[in-house]
Amino acid sequence: MLEGPRAAKPEEFPEIVNLANQIFMLPYGFPPIMGDAFLHMFNENNLENLRVIVKDDHVISHVGVWEGRLLICGSWFNVGMIGSVCTREGYRQEGYASALVADALNKMRRDGIDFVMISGDRGLYRRLGCFKSGIVYLYNVASPIKMTAEEKDFEIIICSNNHINDIAAIYQKEPVRYERSLEDFQMLTKIFFTPPKYNDLEYKIYLAMINDDPLAYVAVSSLSKMNRLKVWEYAGSRIYVAHLIAHILQSEQPSCIELAVPFQDVELLRFLEKYGLRKPSPDSEANMLILNPKLFFEKAKIYLIERVGAEIVSEIKVEDYNEKVKIFIKGNSLILEPTDFTLLFFNSPEKERSRVKIEPIMKLLSEALPLPTPVYGINYI
Repeated sequence: MLEGPRAAKPEEFPEIVNLANQIFMLPYGFPPIMGDAFLHMFNENNLENLRVIVKDDHVISHVGVWEGRLLICGSWFNVGMIGSVCTREGYRQEGYASALVADALNKMRRDGIDFVMISGDRGLYRRLGCFKSGIVYLYNVASPIKMTAEEKDFEIIICSNNHINDIAAIYQKEPVRYERSLEDFQMLTKIFFTPPKYNDLEYKIYLAMINDDPLAYVAVSSLSKMNRLKVWEYAGSRIYVAHLIAHILQSEQPSCIELAVPFQDVELLRFLEKYGLRKPSPDSEANMLILNPKLFFEKAKIYLIERVGAEIVSEIKVEDYNEKVKIFIKGNSLILEPTDFTLLFFNSPEKERSRVKIEPIMKLLSEALPLPTPVYGINYI
């Protein structure tokens, strides 16, 4: 008997985590850490967002969803994420994952989610309208790494659970950030502060401080047998972020560093270049799609008015129109696909993607768009 797409049941939770580990961790030589690394998704309070297809009482396909709020320079948006899209071997190529992703997108629309971010780049996401969006510089720098730390006037601390308030205080000053309660921070950073279950995998947060004042932090993980370093998140004064990265590289000496820096973070990009890391070509960290265009535009107005003025923004109206988007500009109307509307606000590294349809409104809003690109940070799923 086939069930779903539907929400997971409590008794199915262990099987879901086990399936995710079998697909994403074990085949690549990683330890089975899905349940520990992604607690904000894999927890029993989030069962409604663990979407499954079940056959003969066994989970054969799964899509994980996380929903929250994101601040972009004064405008708050409801954001959804999709991850851990997997189907058990022997049940693939039957359309189960596609059905689950479509179900997840529809659920998020009903939940009032403004836009979605999906990790990975698969054809099934594109068939549903999601595409590589935002502009991010994805550093994947192999040795020799030339970045060196200058003489410093601050203390570097490897954080413990006692530093959560310091980390939160730094993060809350970021212009682009997720809404996180103190309990959220405790959940998201638990893996960084828990003694490692596996000897070759370490999670650490490095904190820069002067006296008792927290300045910046960088959250990293390292896998010793691959000698790779991944920067999950950074926040705070960019000069101290750059110093911390340089210190981490010198102390851990990885063969490769992975780091995502959004295009708007000009200050950090310049520091990284100064310290020897060459800026890569523009890329994207996520497939995205604006799910509720009218709601999205209403929330973006705060950001837009500050940059182009209330007079221009008042001349633009956005309506939902037969699964498309109708935009009224100075008495004229323009009909866009949701993908074009997403491209208008977030841009894309895909140069072959046509911008012709969005040119009329882009001319009006060129001083404001694209919006700053959100990155996953430790909210990644």
